[in-house]
Amino acid sequence: MRNGRPILETALILCCLSVVSPTYAQDPHLNERHLAILRLKGEESYERALAQAKRLATEHPDFDKVYGIIFDLYVLLDDIDEARAFFEELFQRDPQNPYALYVLARIDFHVGDLDRAIERLKQTITLDPGFAEAYGPEGGLPDVYQAKKDLDAAIAYFEALTITDAGNANAFSGLGWSYARSFQFAPAIEAFSKALEFDADLTQAFHGLVQTYFRTGRLQKSLEYCQQLSQAAERNGDVETLAYARMMQGTIFWFRGDYRTALHYLNGSRKLAQEIGDKRREASTVGNIAAVYATAGNYEKALEYFETSVANARDGGETTAEINALSNIGSVHKEIGNNERALSYYEEALVIARKAGLKRQECETLANMAEAFQRRGDHGEAHVYFSNALRIAQEIENKTFEAFALGSLGSLSRDRGDYADALGYFNKALALGEETDGVQLLWEAQAGLGSTYERQGNVEKAIAHYTEAIALYDSVREGLAIESLGSSFLEDKYQAYPSIVQLLASQGKLEDAFTYTEKFKAKGFLDILARAPTLFESHLPESLLLELDGVRSELQETHAELSRARSGSTPDSEAIVALEQRVTDLELRKASLVEQAREEHGEFVELAVSEPLDAESLQSRVLEPGQALIEYLMGDEKLSIFVVTRDELRYREV
Repeated sequence: MRNGRPILETALILCCLSVVSPTYAQDPHLNERHLAILRLKGEESYERALAQAKRLATEHPDFDKVYGIIFDLYVLLDDIDEARAFFEELFQRDPQNPYALYVLARIDFHVGDLDRAIERLKQTITLDPGFAEAYGPEGGLPDVYQAKKDLDAAIAYFEALTITDAGNANAFSGLGWSYARSFQFAPAIEAFSKALEFDADLTQAFHGLVQTYFRTGRLQKSLEYCQQLSQAAERNGDVETLAYARMMQGTIFWFRGDYRTALHYLNGSRKLAQEIGDKRREASTVGNIAAVYATAGNYEKALEYFETSVANARDGGETTAEINALSNIGSVHKEIGNNERALSYYEEALVIARKAGLKRQECETLANMAEAFQRRGDHGEAHVYFSNALRIAQEIENKTFEAFALGSLGSLSRDRGDYADALGYFNKALALGEETDGVQLLWEAQAGLGSTYERQGNVEKAIAHYTEAIALYDSVREGLAIESLGSSFLEDKYQAYPSIVQLLASQGKLEDAFTYTEKFKAKGFLDILARAPTLFESHLPESLLLELDGVRSELQETHAELSRARSGSTPDSEAIVALEQRVTDLELRKASLVEQAREEHGEFVELAVSEPLDAESLQSRVLEPGQALIEYLMGDEKLSIFVVTRDELRYREV
């Protein structure tokens, strides 16, 4: 997608995890029976799988994971009434059976009786406070409360539970999921971390940290917790969770531009999914393999894998995965300029999404279609489709997609000269970026505001917003792989550089303009060497790496605060000055850490960091008398040329 979203983002399916009972994790006989049932399920032998699952539940009633499988099999057989009868009979025989009560809650959730589902889940927790799935993100209380649009109630419930049952790791995990679903990422991380203090193998808490750090762009931290999740899954003999962890590790390396490593992990995940007959996991992993090939420019290979993903999704009855795969095929055609072909795949995905009532997928597909219309020059249709996507995003309270749609409408309004509308859209997107802690959304909104003010002729405001956009981009550059983002991402972010250079030059601030030119050149070099930051970090001592990550995170948060302070209706000048000083202090600390790394890894750091020189440094340290450096930067309409000698800095636009 455009505006900085990965072009094939819908290939990334962050599937939720189930939990393996530690009591039986190391029992090879039970593990084999469990895996045999999963294989039958994957082979679509649902009746046989159901019979074996029921037998396993009868013989080992405390093997909790089998109950979820039984429910899933009844759903696949489209026999929810029989499922209810089975679990009601089970519960009547043993009213203290939390597993039967939990599945009855899932049945209530499945048929839309949310209040009854919440009541049963709370009863499940009362019967067995250690039953993790009742607290979890798929069919647990956070999931049901989100469907009810009342996550505040979920937070209040779990906060109370952490007080009355202070040592309950699951209560803290449920609190973390409730915070994460409401975009409160800092308290979510705190709650997940607290859960792991009480249970170092709680996979749902690891899963929460993996997703939360991933969603906030802190890929290194997400990767670290992926590794810990893998280790916990291996200790518990949990193949399903291990497949998920491998998929996420591959996805993170994909985002960081290390395609070889990404494919290693993704193929490992696919192999595990095939071993246990997990069609859902296999479909999502194949989709991500295709996305790796697509972002590496191998569109033929990408289409081959996406077609496989469509087939796997259809075989497994996974409607969401089918929609994602069709949309991604459309996105590949869009990227290579075949907009009509792209629209045909999007139309197919849209029909399925609407028929299944999948609002998020409908929203994403409408936005994809809007981009295709925009690329073929049909801006009226693009506006209609983006507006429809915005309406659905607001309806389902998907703030990230709402901000994306607002930014896209802002760009359309700006390009047709409706600057007041454009500023309104971009400011709303900026507010949502601040609310969701979405740094990517923030810099998109700041860049959009800068370009709009530039076209209005408001140079000071344009420079201020471009400066903030570039600063936000720089603060998280190390955690992203530019190759893994759409081409328009590069255009949006890099266009800020020629724009700010020309604006600063127009005010006679040639030294500042030259500095941004050199920064731009350094980043172009980094993009050619997209893997260098990852390789660089792998050579750093762990203590230094952690400190660098902390500084980057704090820079990201401080820039977000500064953005809020500057965009307020009554800016607090003292607060802005204090935040600017904090940014300066953090940049100095970061420079000190980089210098420390340079001393230990000199030549490699020079390659990976590629720090630019300013005009004064060139004049005093590099250029000899009689020598001149000619530097240039190409914008959309103008070429900026600098000539630097020992004594002068000259500028011209052509």
